[in-house]
Amino acid sequence: MKNRYFFIAWIFCIAAIVYNSLLTAPGPPLFSMQDKALHAAAYAALTFCGMRGLRMRTIWVAAVGFCLGCAMEYAQSFIPGRDMSAWDQLANTAGIATGMMACMKFGGKAGRV
Repeated sequence: MKNRYFFIAWIFCIAAIVYNSLLTAPGPPLFSMQDKALHAAAYAALTFCGMRGLRMRTIWVAAVGFCLGCAMEYAQSFIPGRDMSAWDQLANTAGIATGMMACMKFGGKAGRV
């Protein structure tokens, strides 16, 4: 039953990432690296929930997150006021690694490596 909640949270994370990635005007930042911190936090949550809620190997959960990040960065290149950024993808990847480590440390029995 608990895994179902993490699966629902994983779906919510995907929806939130897609929605926020495709906004035309994200608004003024509150601090200098806010964009990168939000990228890392979103992908950390996505990976943590994916590792707990999906019955697949950890590498596949990470691959899904990485591909989602690449797709969103590419899609942003077509949206006025947004641009594709390798630094954003690096922040996404750092978030994926952080989510994997957090799940391995605090998540109990998680996905297989």
